[in-house]
Amino acid sequence: MKKLIISLVIVALLSPYANASYGYTKRVTILSLNKTTKNLTIEHENKLWLIHYTGKCDELTEGGEVILSITSTLNSNGDLLKVSNYRTCPIDQAQVITGKLNIDYVYAAETNAIITDESGDKYWMYVDARCTTLPRYWKSYVYTFQGGPKIAKGDYIYLPRNEGKCSITYLDEYAESTSVEKPEGDVQSPTMVSEVTAVPEDGAVRLNWKPASDNVAIDYYIISYSPYHINTENFEVNSMPNRIKTTETSYEVTGLTNKRNYYFYVLAVDTSGNQSSDWSPEETAMPQSSITTYTPPVAHEDLTISKVQETTSSFLFQWNRLPSVIRQTVILETDGKRQFVSTEWIGDSIRIDKRTDRKGKDMKLIVRQYDIHGQMFEDTIEFKF
Repeated sequence: MKKLIISLVIVALLSPYANASYGYTKRVTILSLNKTTKNLTIEHENKLWLIHYTGKCDELTEGGEVILSITSTLNSNGDLLKVSNYRTCPIDQAQVITGKLNIDYVYAAETNAIITDESGDKYWMYVDARCTTLPRYWKSYVYTFQGGPKIAKGDYIYLPRNEGKCSITYLDEYAESTSVEKPEGDVQSPTMVSEVTAVPEDGAVRLNWKPASDNVAIDYYIISYSPYHINTENFEVNSMPNRIKTTETSYEVTGLTNKRNYYFYVLAVDTSGNQSSDWSPEETAMPQSSITTYTPPVAHEDLTISKVQETTSSFLFQWNRLPSVIRQTVILETDGKRQFVSTEWIGDSIRIDKRTDRKGKDMKLIVRQYDIHGQMFEDTIEFKF
């Protein structure tokens, strides 16, 4: 009896699925496979899916079958490709797609390219800054999710190595017989709005955010809010609820119900009407009657970094702490590359060693302070030795 119990325990421990809990498994056919980028496509729930996996699953073959082990719905949260009882590969990307685009040419250090769709039609395409790593090697491609029968502005593309997604910001037919010219006018989208903070008030929420940047200029921002979570990918801008236009980077949304959670999103629009590629990350707040109404912060001195000491082996920098500051970030860059980042710096000084690998390089110290109102203050100092 003891031997039986021990054997059962050993089998349970050795089994790669002993502690896994899957909603169901499903055998599917691999429609396409690229072992170099670890991508495959399958049909699941009557849709075409892009699957990116990690690990070593050399037994996979195009046209062959593989078992999906799915927790609840197919995504990258614990789902697996099961090749055999002893070989599995975690799924770290699962996206519904409609096809792929061949990349004919990518302009160096830019986000514009010449592409060919699966129908053989060529286009001149711009994408947002999240796809600066468009593949540039021979016979390269990206996956696409189209909202209509033909590729169009606003459709999404997925990079082949699970490097994220971006949207198409400009698209025009390309004629090979003509010389390539960049589109006239401003077609570049502003950056996404970031660092949004939502401060609850009595029947209101005060929003603050970091200004977006643009190659020409930002014209205004659009705020959208709702008492329910919104998947912004499923809505056109004009279909988003409770839209508010403002030229400022701070806004008080009033007329809200206390003790009810609200979800906020912000979008930038430039002077040519180009919109950010996506809304800002979702921010939430719950108005409360016990909260004192917001009052603008009192103006105070600027944040200033000073070099207070230099020795043969180090620099010493100090700065002033502004009123109401609750958090500091300190960043050290060398030749434009970040060497050090601390998002919770406590002191008001830092000593930087004159290391051999830093000699002769352009160095920059950046200090950012965030106050209780969500405002960010920054100063930088450049130095070298």
